[in-house]
Amino acid sequence: MNHPIETLKQEHRVIERGLDSLDELCQSLSTSDPAIRARLGELARFFREYADRLHHAKEEDMLFSAMADHGFSPDSGPIFVMLAEHDIGRRHVRQLREIAGGEGPLTKDEIDRIQENATSFTALLRSHIQKEDSVLYPAAVQVLPEAVLSELATSFVEFDRSAESDDLRALVETDR
Repeated sequence: MNHPIETLKQEHRVIERGLDSLDELCQSLSTSDPAIRARLGELARFFREYADRLHHAKEEDMLFSAMADHGFSPDSGPIFVMLAEHDIGRRHVRQLREIAGGEGPLTKDEIDRIQENATSFTALLRSHIQKEDSVLYPAAVQVLPEAVLSELATSFVEFDRSAESDDLRALVETDR
C-alpha cells in the first residue's frame, strides 16, 4: 500500500498533466473550431471530478482533518491557505464548465474568459501543488504518527475504490 503522501503526490503529477492539457487548449483557441468547446468540457470535468472530488476530498476530509487533530489550525496557517486556494480553483473551473456548456462556435468574449480563467487557474494550481509537495506534506509527515499515516493510506484506497475514478485519468493522457 502506498504511503498516503506519495499517493497525493502521484495524483499531483496527473493533475499537472491536466494543467498541461489546459495550457495546450489555450494555445489553440479559435472561434471556428467546434471541438474546442467539447475539449474544454472534458478538462473541466477532469478538474472538477479528479482534482477536486477525488484529490482535494482526500486532502480536505482526511489529511487536513488529521493534521488539525495534531495541532494544525484550519482557521489560519497552511491548511487555511490550501482550503482558500481550493475554493478559488473551484470558481475558475465553474467558469470553464459554464463556457463549455454553451453551444455553437466560441465567441470572442468566451475565448477571453477561457484565457483569463485558465491562465489564473493553472498558475494558482501549479503554485498550490508546489507548496503542498514542498511544505505542507513534509510537515504532515513530521507531525502525524505512523499509525495515523497508515490509517490515511487505508482510507485513501477505500475512497478510491468507492469513487471508481480510473476513466478520469484518460481525459488528460498525452496521446489524445
